[in-house]
Amino acid sequence: FEQISYQHFFHGKANHGSGVGSWADVKPRTPFGQLPLLVTHTGRVIAQTGAINRYAARLAGLVPLDPVEAAYCDSIYEAGMEMSQPPHNVNPIVNLLTGDEFEAASARFLEGFLPERLVALSRELGTKLFFCGDRVMFCDFAVFHHLDMALLLDRECLRDHPNMIGWMDRVAEPIREYLQSRPDATVAGCQV
Repeated sequence: FEQISYQHFFHGKANHGSGVGSWADVKPRTPFGQLPLLVTHTGRVIAQTGAINRYAARLAGLVPLDPVEAAYCDSIYEAGMEMSQPPHNVNPIVNLLTGDEFEAASARFLEGFLPERLVALSRELGTKLFFCGDRVMFCDFAVFHHLDMALLLDRECLRDHPNMIGWMDRVAEPIREYLQSRPDATVAGCQV
């Protein structure tokens, strides 16, 4: 499975040259009939975004050691991940939608869901450097990713939450090289 091209399956194309076949061929062999999947060094297939993220976070030392703090970190992670769940999924708004559909979905996200979520996240962050204290954890990266996409929709969406603006800068610091090396985002809502 490690040679599966998500892009090919996402667009319903056969994954020529990998020997894996099309998504229709592979889907029945996946644990839950969906991507993402991670095949570990032992051959164990891990499905589901959260499980994969937590596994990688543990390997990288990005989960608090204290069980209560780890659960708190999970709660912040889940609050961030809710920004990628229907009906307010920022991912397709930024990456797929165009025209009137883009405008309507952007408005629902920016005016309906995001303001309340930002109030809660800002309150949880408070004056801390990161959500779990003085060190970045995996929950910070999950929230950062979704707010980074929200900023593509509205560069001023964090204006009422200065602690979140500073936090975004701090989270970006350890991944700045990666952020600078990734391709420029296409303008959200535009037909490519």
